Amino acid sequence: MLIICTRDNSIRNYPNSANTWGTVVAMNNANGPQAATQELQTLIGQLGPNEPLCLSAHGNDEAIGDEQSGGNNWGWSVNDIAGILRNSAPAGYSGPILVHACMEKVENFTARLALALEGQNVLNGVWIYGTNRDMDCSEGYPRPTKLDDNAALQSTRVGSQSTRSG
Repeated sequence: MLIICTRDNSIRNYPNSANTWGTVVAMNNANGPQAATQELQTLIGQLGPNEPLCLSAHGNDEAIGDEQSGGNNWGWSVNDIAGILRNSAPAGYSGPILVHACMEKVENFTARLALALEGQNVLNGVWIYGTNRDMDCSEGYPRPTKLDDNAALQSTRVGSQSTRSG
């Protein structure tokens, strides 16, 4: 499942290779922040036990969502997303997670998310992928079955404190 977690039309309207993720959902852009969080929780609750998940948004090393945070914009911190996954992902969830957003460092959003989930003792063994660079939405989405083959992605496994950089 690919969930577009931003109101930015440059991301919402760029379906290049999104169909490889199965269900593609652009969250309701009329939602305020609280309703967007509820929608995200509902969508994650619909995941199959090993279904790949991609969250596509603007981002940095600490948050994802709309480009500008605050006000009526959407934005979720690492701890917010960890809590949503803890409370909404199906029991025993084991699918890979790709955060398709800009990040800057090796200690980026995805590495921090894996540590937050490990600290909550949930999703142990799940691989989380992301970049440690700015990206253009026109790059499209890597195939969920080929995440390990993508040298541009960094992967971190929940519960192992192991990170591989491309």
